[in-house]
Amino acid sequence: MSIVDIPELADLLASYLSLHDLSICIRVNKAWSRTFVPHLWHTVPPPASTPMSQSSPESSELLRLAILSALLAAQQQPQNTSQGSINKAASPSSPSSSSSSLLSKYGPWIRCLTFHQWQLKVQPADQFIAPFSNSLETMMTTATTAIDPVSNANTADPESTEQKLLLHLLKYCPNIQSLHLLQWSGTDADLDFWRTLARDVVPNLVQFSVEFTYQGPNSEKPYTGPVNVSIPPILIDKCSSKMRQLTIPYTNLSPREQEQHQDIEVAAAASIADEAIEDAGEENEVPAGNEEPLVGLRSLSMSAIEQNPDLSYFKSLLRRCPNLETLHVGTIDQGWVHELAECTKLRRLEIDNNTASSLRLLADALRTGLPNVDDLKITYDDHDDDEFVTDAVIASVLSANRKGWRNISLPTLDTLSSEALVQHATTLESIQVRDTPGFTSVQMCQILSTSPHLHTFVTLAEGECVDPHVSHILAEDFIDLDPVTNTLRPWPCESTLKQFRAKILGIPRPDVTQTYYGRTRGEPAEGNEEEEGDVEVVLQETHLGQGRELQALVYERLSRFTRLKVLGLGHDDRDFGNEGNFVEGPSGDWILGDEAYQYECVEMSLDSGLQRLETLKDLEEVNVFRMATCVGAEEVKWMTKAWPRLVSVEGLNVEGNEEEAETWLKENCPEILSNPCSFEF
Repeated sequence: MSIVDIPELADLLASYLSLHDLSICIRVNKAWSRTFVPHLWHTVPPPASTPMSQSSPESSELLRLAILSALLAAQQQPQNTSQGSINKAASPSSPSSSSSSLLSKYGPWIRCLTFHQWQLKVQPADQFIAPFSNSLETMMTTATTAIDPVSNANTADPESTEQKLLLHLLKYCPNIQSLHLLQWSGTDADLDFWRTLARDVVPNLVQFSVEFTYQGPNSEKPYTGPVNVSIPPILIDKCSSKMRQLTIPYTNLSPREQEQHQDIEVAAAASIADEAIEDAGEENEVPAGNEEPLVGLRSLSMSAIEQNPDLSYFKSLLRRCPNLETLHVGTIDQGWVHELAECTKLRRLEIDNNTASSLRLLADALRTGLPNVDDLKITYDDHDDDEFVTDAVIASVLSANRKGWRNISLPTLDTLSSEALVQHATTLESIQVRDTPGFTSVQMCQILSTSPHLHTFVTLAEGECVDPHVSHILAEDFIDLDPVTNTLRPWPCESTLKQFRAKILGIPRPDVTQTYYGRTRGEPAEGNEEEEGDVEVVLQETHLGQGRELQALVYERLSRFTRLKVLGLGHDDRDFGNEGNFVEGPSGDWILGDEAYQYECVEMSLDSGLQRLETLKDLEEVNVFRMATCVGAEEVKWMTKAWPRLVSVEGLNVEGNEEEAETWLKENCPEILSNPCSFEF
C-alpha cells in the first residue's frame, strides 16, 4: 500500500511540502500525479517564498492568458439566458464552459487566490506574449493545456477589465476559501463589481482581505475620486458564519474630500437598502443590516478608519463577533471602548494612529475589562502638546494589564515604560520596539534572563532610519558570569529564542584605530570646533587581550540560543534625508556621518571566536550593518558550512576590509542574499 492510497495521510504530507517538493512528487507515477497535482493549485499565485512568487511577471502573464483564453471561449458560445450566481454559472461541467480551458479542469482545486489589480491588467497586443521561465513550465507541466497567446492577443475583448477577468476566474473556483485583493479600485464606477463579489463569492469565504486604492491626480488615468464608503459595509454584510479572518479597511477622507462628499453616508445607506430589497425577494422587507452572528470570526482588521465621520456601523460590527480573538483598528474612542467590553475572548489588539487621549482610554479599558488581552501593538505619530504621547502614558498602558503581557510591539520605550515592561518579564514571549532611549542594559538582560517563553527580542528598527537613541546591551551584562563557578549563568530562553536583534557593545577594540570614514578615533573631525565632551571616548583594555576574552564569552552566550533563526547585531540607521547628518568624506565628497556606528562590538572573525556559533544550525539571517567587523572570505565560507539554512548576510563593509567576503559570497553562493554597507545608500 502506497501513501497515496490513504487520502488523509497524503493531504497531511502535502501540507508540509514546498512547491518544489510537490513538483517532484507528481513525477513519481500516475497515481502520485493524480494525488499531488491538486495541491499545486491550492494557492494561486504560489506563496512568495517559492521561486514563482506572486509578483513574478511570468506567473502573472500565464494566469492572465489562461483567464482570457477561457473568457474568449465562453464569449464565442451562445450566451446562457439564465445567469445565476457566479458559482452556479461557473460549474466546470456546465455546457457553456470551454472544455479546452485549463481553468475548467483545475479551477475546482483552487482554495486561495491573491491578486494585485495590476496582475490582471489587460495588456496591448504587442505586450501580450511573455516568455515563460523554465521553473514556471516545470511547475505547470501536468497542469497546463494549450493556450494560444497569439490568438488571444489578436482577439482580446477591449472591455475585458481586471474586474471582469477576476469575476470570470471565480466562476471556475467553486471551492475557493481565501481571497486576497490588494490595491483594487473602489470608486463609484466599481460599485457593481463589489456588489457582485459580495453576493456570489463572499458568503463562501473563510478568509477575505481587501486593500483599496484609487486613481489620484498624478495617475495616468483621470482623477476618479475617493473610495466609495458604501463598499466595505456591502462586503461585510455578506460574510457568513464560515468567515474566520476578515481584513477590510474603511476609506480615509481628507477634510476637502469630506466636504465634497457630504452625502456619502446617505448613498451608503441607500446602497445597502437596495441590496437588502434584492435579497428580501417576495417578502418585501428591508432589514436594517445583516445581524447574523459571525461565530467563526477570529481575526478582524479594520485599519485606516480614523478620519471617517461616522463609525457606528463598524463599532456595531463587534457585537456580531462573540468569539473574536484578534482586532486591528485605526484608532479608538469611547464608543470603541464600549463595544470592546463585549469582546471577552479578545487576546490580540492592534491600534494605529494613537493619541494621548486614546491611550488613556485603552489603559482604563484594560483595568476594567478585556481580561484576556495579552498581545498589544500600538503606533502613533507626533501630535500637538495636548495629544503628545508621553512616556508616562505608555507606562500606564503597560501597567494596566492584569494578566501579564505576552507580546508587545511599541514605537518607543523610555524610562518609565521600560520599568513597567520589566514587571512582565516572566510572561513575555515577544518584544519588538523601534526606538529605545530609556531601555537600559540591565533591564534588557533582566528580560532575557527571566523569560522562559521568549522567542523574539527586537530593539533595533530594522529597515528604518531613526534617531540614534537605540540602547545597547553591555557585553559584561550579556555574558552574566556566575562569580562562584566563573561560568555563564543559564538563561531560561536559551531553548526558545528565535529572533535576536540588539546592539552588544562595551568591548575594547584596540585593533580599531580609525572611524568608518578614516578619521583617527578619539580625535575631533578636521575643521570642527569641538565643545567639551564632544570628542569620542575610546574604551581601553584593562589588561592585554581583554577584548578578545569578552568576545569569546559573548559568542558563547549567543551559541546557547540553539533555535536562533535571526541574529541582528547591527542595522542601517542612517538618515539620508537629513542634510545635517552629512560630513566631508575621505575623497572630499559629502557622505553621511558615522554617528551611532558600532566600534566596541564583536569582530565576527574566526580569530575572535566566531566558530563558537557553530551550534546555531537553524540560523537564516545575519545582520552586521554599521559595525566594525572583520569578515573575510574565510569567515563567509565558514558561515555557509556551519549554518546550512543561511539565506542572507547583511551589512558587509564593501568600502573597507570586507569586499573580498562580499565578492566570494556572490560568486560561490548567489542564492544567499547579500546587502552590503557602503558610503552610498
